[in-house]
Amino acid sequence: ENQDGPTEFRVSDQKNWKYEFLILLHEFVEYHLCKDRGIKEPDIAAFDIMYEKEREEGLHKPEDEPGHDIRAPYRKEHECAEQIEKILAFELGINWDQYGKDLIE
Repeated sequence: ENQDGPTEFRVSDQKNWKYEFLILLHEFVEYHLCKDRGIKEPDIAAFDIMYEKEREEGLHKPEDEPGHDIRAPYRKEHECAEQIEKILAFELGINWDQYGKDLIE
């Protein structure tokens, strides 16, 4: 249980409800897997901040995701969430490659 109250998930407006649903689904799954496995939010945030600093230094492409990095403390959880996201994208008629491009624009 969350000792600090309810957990909120917010998704930026994507002008496409299907994209918003897929993003929310991914974050929901990843969050709960991390919670179950004891991966703490401060550790995730610290890694993401470091990764984005590396991106600014040119070490990662715009389409690279921190959760795919072998160093990510939540890599396994991210990849599981992405597989579920891909299944639902397919069922919703979303082209996975186009979805990825649209999200980085």
